[in-house]
Parts: sequence; C-alpha cells; structure tokens
Amino acid sequence: MDGNMAMDKRELITKFFELDAADESAVKAWSFFIDLQRAASEETAGRLSRRDRDNVQRIFNRYMNKNKLIMLSEDNGLKAHELAITKAGVGEEEKLKIVHSFDVWLLADFEDVCSILVADEPNEADGFPEVILKFLTDSGVHKWLKERLIEKNKDAGERLLKAILEDNPAELTAHSLLVDFYERESMFFEAEVEFRRMLDTTNDKLVWANYGYFLELQGRYEDAFVALQNVMKICERAGEDVADDFLEEVTRNISRMERMKGLAGEDARAVRDYQEAMRLLGDINVFAEKNMDTEITKARAEYLKEKDQAELKYEDSYEFMNWFLFQRELPTGKVPGIVYAEEKGLSDTTIERLKGLGNPVESFFEIVAVDNATFKLVVKDMATDKEYELVEAYSSVAVGQTFSRYIYPWSDFYFTAGTLMRHTDDYSETLKRLIEEAKTGKILKDAKEKLKATHDAFNTYFEIEVPTFKSKAKCEKAFNKFYEWMLFEYASEEDGKTFAEIHEETNGQKLKPDKVNLPDTFTGVNDIALLCDPEYGIAAVRYYTLLKSVFETGAVDELKAMVENPKELLIGEESFVVRGFVHGNERTAVKVFNEVFEAGLDINASEAEIMAFWETVGEPQSINASRGVN
Repeated sequence: MDGNMAMDKRELITKFFELDAADESAVKAWSFFIDLQRAASEETAGRLSRRDRDNVQRIFNRYMNKNKLIMLSEDNGLKAHELAITKAGVGEEEKLKIVHSFDVWLLADFEDVCSILVADEPNEADGFPEVILKFLTDSGVHKWLKERLIEKNKDAGERLLKAILEDNPAELTAHSLLVDFYERESMFFEAEVEFRRMLDTTNDKLVWANYGYFLELQGRYEDAFVALQNVMKICERAGEDVADDFLEEVTRNISRMERMKGLAGEDARAVRDYQEAMRLLGDINVFAEKNMDTEITKARAEYLKEKDQAELKYEDSYEFMNWFLFQRELPTGKVPGIVYAEEKGLSDTTIERLKGLGNPVESFFEIVAVDNATFKLVVKDMATDKEYELVEAYSSVAVGQTFSRYIYPWSDFYFTAGTLMRHTDDYSETLKRLIEEAKTGKILKDAKEKLKATHDAFNTYFEIEVPTFKSKAKCEKAFNKFYEWMLFEYASEEDGKTFAEIHEETNGQKLKPDKVNLPDTFTGVNDIALLCDPEYGIAAVRYYTLLKSVFETGAVDELKAMVENPKELLIGEESFVVRGFVHGNERTAVKVFNEVFEAGLDINASEAEIMAFWETVGEPQSINASRGVN
C-alpha cells in the first residue's frame, strides 16, 4: 500500500467525512483506517488471509504512532458509533472532528456510492444511476446504512434521491427512502407532494398503502380510508387473493379507519394520543438499537440472568425493550427513553409520560368491557379487582378473556405496548378459579396442609429429626429416594391418598417429578444435613454439625478454620434453620454474628433482634420438596 494517496481518494475522504483538507495527517490516517476496515471485511469473507490483514493493521498502527495520533471511541467518552482521530495529548477543549462508524463502513464497502453522493451533480457522476440503485435495492445491505447515506448530509441525500427519481420517476426504493426522510425531518408537505407525484406516475398498491398510513398519522382519517380503498380496488382488478397477508393487513387498516372517522371529542383525542405513543415508542426503539447496542447486549444478559433463561423468548422481547428503555439506567444515570427525549427536545408533558412507562402494572388481567368503536377496553386486575381503561388497536378481543404481563400508563389511559398475550379459554377458566381460591384462602390452606404432610412423611421415612450425610451425592440419593416414596407411596391420614393420586385427580395427568440436584457449593462437603419444618419445607444444610456446635459454644475460630467463607455459608441458609441455631443460644449467637458480619449487635440482643438482623442479609437456597405436586 502506497503512503501517497491519489487526489480523487483524498478528495472523497475529505468531502465524505467533511474533514479539513489542510490536515493531511488526519486525512491519511482515516484512509489507512478505511483500508483496515476493508481488509477485515475481506478476511471475514475468506478473500484475504489473516497474515495480510495483520499487515494492513501494522501499516495503520505505524502511521498513527509516527504522527503521534490516537483514535477515540465510545471507550473514551464519545457516543456509541462515534470515532475521532486526533493528536495524542490534545486537551478536551480542542474541538474533535467526529466521524460516524456507519460512514466508515460506507466508505470502506461502497466507495463508488459515496463518490456519487458527494458529487456536485450526482446524475453526471460515474456509475449513476446503476451503482446507487444496486446499493439501495440490495437486501443484503442493512436499512440503517441506506438511511445513513441519506442523512449524513441531508441536502446531498435529498438531492441524490431526487436525481434518481428524475432519471426514473417510478423507482420505488428511492421514493420510499425520500418520503421516509421527509417524515423523519417532519417535512410533511414535501412528503405528501412526493406521494402524489409517485401515485400520478405509477398508481402502485404499495404506494397507496403507505400513503394511507401517512395520512392516518396526520389525523386525516377520511383521506386515509380513501387511499386504502384504492389499494383494494387495484388488487380486485388484478384478481389478487384477499387471503394474502398484505390484503389482510389492508383490510384491518380499513376497518380501523372506518372507526376512526366516527370518533370525536375526547374519544378522538385518546386514540390520537395512543397512536402518537406507538409512533414514539417505535422511534425510541430504533434510536436505542442504533446508538446503544453495547448497552443492549449487557442489558440482555442481565435480563436473562434475572429471568433464569438461556435466550430471550419472543413473548419477552417487548417487555425486555420496554424495561431497557424506561427502567434500566445507563452509566449516566438516565434511562434511554429520557436520553432520546432530551436529544429531540420533546415537551415536558411527553417526558413525564415517558417516565411513567418505567412504572407499569404487572398482573393477570380480565377483560370486562370492550368498546370497539372507540378502541377502548376496560380490564380488571384479577388479584386486586382494580379496573384500568386501555386504548388498543385490537379488534378481536372479547369480554371474559384474560391476559398477563404488563400494562403501561400514558396520558389518562393504559396500553399493552406489545402483543396482547391472551390465554386460551381453558387456561382462563383455570386462572379465574385459582385466583378466586387464593382470595378465599383456599390455596394458602392447601399449601399449609401440603407442608404439614411433607413434614409428617419426612419424619416417617427418616425416623430421625436430622439425617446427616457424608457427601453431596449421598444426600441427593437419599433425598430423591425419599421424594419418590413420599409422592407415590406415602398416603395422608386425612384421605388415604398419595400426592401422585391427588395430583392426577386435580390436573388430569400423571405426576412426573424431577430429580433434585444440590447446588455446586455442596461439592466436597462431608457434613450435610436435611432439615424439615412443618411451615417452611425442607432445606439442605452444609456443615450442619459444625454450625450447631459453633452456635452452642461460640467457637467462631473453628468455623473460620473449617469454612473459607463463613459469611456466605450463613447467608445461604433458610431462616428456620438459622432460627433453630439461635434459639436458646442467644448470647453465643450474638458473638457469631458480630464476628462474622460485624453486625454490632448488643450482647443482650433477643432472638427477635438477632433474626431481624439476619433477615437483612439472608439469601437462602432451599430444596422445594413439593415441587411438581399440585
């Protein structure tokens, strides 16, 4: 690679990145960096060896070091996708020339396209219009790159799209990009002029459909209805199947416009507010995906860990993004939704509404009233009986249906902000029954009876209060044998039936219990006990004999000598286990907690005071012996 750039390449980089032509070292540095990105793409595609790619990297590094240049990125405090090349040691007061990473990708992979964009007369540039049309219509090129080409220099982008349409007035892709650009820039008059021009040229069904959606967002429902009717007329003349997905969507939109035309006053205002909220949520989603991909990746890992899931399920995707946008704070202390609002200068009222999305209502809901004409639903929180008014675009919901997850506040109503996950009829009926039983206390009563039966079975099977084991494997084997015996052989005194028989009668299917495996923290421990409490269930306890002795004698040094992390050990125990150690040993228990946790407990602290402290630190891991038993 030659260190001397051809004039046309230097001019292209200078114009496209809008650099200072006099700063030749920076222009050359960007040229080498573009070569590096191109080499990386070639290596990924298998067209360049790793050795050759590394050689390009060395050339870039050597030039940067020789000229005392450094590259800045998000790691240096810039925004996501922002890059800058500057002299090492330059103070923060020095104005940086920011380059967007999308622009680097454009110049690295589509240099001829970029040349056409910066040309004074795009229609006279080499490759016009074939090169630019190939880029715009290539499904393998991400939509964001196409939008970035137009938006990085808005005047040049608009000029380029208009030049394409002057050359080919019916070119649909350029038309779509142009009206999208106008809408993003709130240039609604220009957008409508372009729609009308295109319709005069083509009378295309897709253009009519998009025009109808555009008119709907402008609140011009009668005009939108006419536009969508034109779609149906075109399809009917062409003999197209009404069952087609596109036509089904158009039919739904026509139905919506028919209802919208009849709205007035507060009903019309509420629906407009709802539509504005949906549009705004879509814009904020795109903003975050474009500018916060690193944070989204981190947040997804946090979300999956919290939900104990290996991957993000489709039904969770809306909730994840809403949580990320309006609840999870960025390192700046702000949530992404508010960052967007402040950058766009949204009104105080809108910002307050966006903040409200960070406090959704989570529950099971029953639909108690439907008014399709006004897009309104009334739903009832099945746990509290509190009712909420929703505005939604759904047309196939019915009174009595149930759904779960979140509803979000906006203005003076709520919405679901995603797919309405309605339950099946059978599930709804079961849910209603269970919630009613919970309200009347039947479930709590059944749970208490189940725990008592588990306690009785435990004592009957083991015949001793605290069975102990010399290894994790032996404890697991003993517990699983007991568990199977309890479910399939132990019959309660009350009705003479086993847990498995009761389960099959209640649920209509045979019980299939899972094997229980203790956590890895039990590996290598030779002092494990099983404890069962009639109110709390069964717990496995590490170093039970040692802990019992320490709480009786106060010999904390013995605990520290045997256990690497006494604090972690105690934190992991169930409250009934710790209470059993503390009861009758309050003075020595104070000594244990003060030395292990630096609790600062008074020497005369009561059992209640000691347990109150422990509750602030305890994070127990227990065995649920009734798992799978309903």
